Formats: sequence, structure tokens, C-alpha cells
Amino acid sequence: MRYIWVCVLAIICAAFAPCALAQSDVEMTVTAEGQAAIIGGDTGRAEDEALTLAKRNAVEQGIGVFVKAESRGENFMLVAQTILTKSEGYISSWQIVEGSRKIQDIEGSKILTIKITAKVKAVTLVNALSDIEAIYELIQRPKVMVLMNEQNVGQRPEDLPASAMAIMRDLQDKKFDIVDPEVIKRVIAKESVRAAIERGDSQAAAMLAMQEGAEILVLGSAKASEQKIEELGDTVKAASALLSARIVYSDTGDVLYTSKQISGRGVSTSNVEEAGTKALDDAGNKLLKSDTERFVAQVIARWASESQSGRMFKVTADNVSYSEMNALKKVIAELRGHVGWGGNSTYTGKTGTIFVKSKLTPDQFRERLSGSKVAGKRVEITNVAGTTTVIQLKGGGTKPRK
Repeated sequence: MRYIWVCVLAIICAAFAPCALAQSDVEMTVTAEGQAAIIGGDTGRAEDEALTLAKRNAVEQGIGVFVKAESRGENFMLVAQTILTKSEGYISSWQIVEGSRKIQDIEGSKILTIKITAKVKAVTLVNALSDIEAIYELIQRPKVMVLMNEQNVGQRPEDLPASAMAIMRDLQDKKFDIVDPEVIKRVIAKESVRAAIERGDSQAAAMLAMQEGAEILVLGSAKASEQKIEELGDTVKAASALLSARIVYSDTGDVLYTSKQISGRGVSTSNVEEAGTKALDDAGNKLLKSDTERFVAQVIARWASESQSGRMFKVTADNVSYSEMNALKKVIAELRGHVGWGGNSTYTGKTGTIFVKSKLTPDQFRERLSGSKVAGKRVEITNVAGTTTVIQLKGGGTKPRK
């Protein structure tokens, strides 16, 4: 029996040639500085050393975008040295900032300083970080919602799509926080939501994702079809599936990345629908596990890169007065990393909602907000869900704002 199944798999592998996926990188532009002492009047050597240090500092800034600052202990720094010593491999291009080259006398030594702008290859850097087990756990990840328009041999799934379940399962294995499948069931039960998914409306779907606290949406389509293979006869049913997906930023609905089609395959001794489900599950797994694609790195890198211009946070304040809401906005505007406001602020029945854009990570934003003083009261965070932070104002006490 085992021999028969080996033959079946060999036939199917030959029938379904895998779809090659292109590696795509994304660049983050950072500004970094390097210094070196001029020894024996050799300014050329000093400039080379300063540029090398500036490039290293640029890559270190890139690492800082992905790894929580509070996690950068001794073990992290020891491992990170491996990456930093190969810093030029993570920079696609660089240039000296005009007017930044200067020589200063510092404590009896001549020090040359140069500043550069460098484009750091984000996906390449995330892949390098992810390959080091000691660092992978420290990488910041966005909360993700997965919505798939799926057909299995002509039928729509009554439950969650098999391809979406496979993607969510793998995201959880990769330590991502995902929107609860039960929540997704409730959301897609609405006809209007199903219609938006079926037509691939990234703007409408992104709005749904943000409402459920997701920062990134994986939106895609998958279709399984019966595959007739004469060598298998009538006892074994076979199916193939094709899947494509987009990474969508829930803040703006912008499509950050689109995968090429991924093929999946499945067989069943029961019925073709079961074979189709297995094919869809296989395709969903391959989206994240394909070595050529590294979809997880794409999610992290593009989310972080997009967030350089500011993440959107939703702050809901319960039981506050209108004047306290205005005071809260003033406090938020003074937080480091503040970019501006987005969406429409609302105030109804002593509950106010603010949409704020900040360059801070979610953890940093909440850390700075928590305990801040607003109209003589202290901010207390009562609930957190993805990009949404619910607060109350409590009387007395404060901690210094960072």
C-alpha cells in the first residue's frame, strides 16, 4: 500500500509543476553618521573608516525598526554583531549628505565626521534576523487578519476557507497575533463583507481589518479544481489549487505586496471535494513556507517600512468630558514620534475616539501614553486590541512623559 501511495505522489508531483515566486525586497531610507580619527594626516583612510561605521550604524538603525528596544540585551548584541560585520550586504545604495563632512579637534585629536543617507534592504535584513533563533522571538510583528475568496471545485465554503485556516495556522506558528477565527466567521457572515472579499476590494476589506484591531490584512483568492490523471484510475481523486494573496496596510488600504500564484495539490480516496480541500490547505501553507518567497519577511518588512511615515492608532477614552478630550489630544500631540491625526475624531455620550498617526511602535506608543497627565488626571489603559487602545482618566498621580 505504501508503494502505491509513493507512486501516486510521484505522478501528482510531475503533473503539478510548482509555480516559481520572485523574491521582492523593500527599502528603508535612514540617515546615519560615522566618525574616525585622522592619524598621520591620512584623511583618505579616516574617511573610509567613517563611511564604514556610518553604513554599520545605518544597518543597526534598520535592526532597531524590527526589534524591541527593551529586548536588546547582551545576547542580542553578541548575535547582532554577525549581521553588523556584513553591513554593506544589507545596503542597496548610499550617498554622503551634502555639507556633512567636517573635521573637528576633539581632546587633541582630529576627528572626521561624515553623514550618509542609505537604503537598507528590509526583507533581506528581516530574513537574516529570522534565521537567528535567539533574535527571531524579539522581532516585532503586526496583528494580522486573513480574508480569502475561496472556491473548492465550484463550491463556496460554508465555514472558514481551508486556505485561510492554513495561512492563519502558519502565522501563529511564526509568533504572529492574528484576528480570532471566530471573529472572522462573524465578520464574513455578512453578505456585504463577502461581496467585498469576492471582488477583492482592498479598501473595504482593510477598513474591516482595522475595526477588528488588525494592522495588516492578508487578502487573497484561492480556487481548487479537479485534476484528471489517468494513471490514478477512479479509486483516487486528485485536485489542484491556485492561490494568490496581497499584503494590505489596514490604515490606508494600500496594497504593499502581491504574491505570484502559488500551486497546491491534494488527493483523496473518498471524494474530489476532500482532494480540493487538501489542495487549498497545501497552497495556503506554501504561501508562508516557500523558501523562495519568504512571505513572513515581506509582511514584517513592509509593515515596518510603511510605518516609518507613521502608524495609525485608535484611542478610545471612556467617561471623559469634552474638555478632557481636547486635553488628551494635546498630550498625544506632544508625545515623541507624533505625526498627525487621521480619520474623524468623535465624541458621543462621554466616550471619545481619536485616530492618531505616530512613528512609535504600538508598545512604545502605549508605554508613553500610559500614566500621562491629562487635565490633572492620569491615563490608565483598560483594554488593547491591535491598533486600538481603550483608556480611562483616573484622578491623581503621574509618571514623567518620555
